[in-house]
Amino acid sequence: MESPHYLTFGPFRLDVTHGRLWRGEQPITLRPRSVAVLQYLVEHPGRLLTKADLRGQVWAGTHVTDIVLRVSIREIRAALGDSATTPCYVETVGQQGYRFLGGEPALPPPLTTGPLVGRQREVAILEQWFQCHVG
Repeated sequence: MESPHYLTFGPFRLDVTHGRLWRGEQPITLRPRSVAVLQYLVEHPGRLLTKADLRGQVWAGTHVTDIVLRVSIREIRAALGDSATTPCYVETVGQQGYRFLGGEPALPPPLTTGPLVGRQREVAILEQWFQCHVG
């Protein structure tokens, strides 16, 4: 029996050997193609993967439309509790493709003394960080 190979991110564990996603001890159901899309994204963190890259890797030799890919991305986001508008894991990059963030948005800026006047960018980063880690 082959020992499982895992990719971990945030509270999730992707069992590559058996094509299953786990959150702690809780299995999360995903269709096989969605698992394959997630695996390819996780294996290439931070890199823009074009729609053509993903279709070629996951549906090699089969003609599929962008709609099929979008359905898989939507399923992955639902399984991860992720959002397209404030992503923690899967970021949509314009009309080009997707990027895996790994659940680690930019770290919050270092603490400074004084008011946060004129620090909207830093406050936005903090809000995203808390949404991904506390929510």
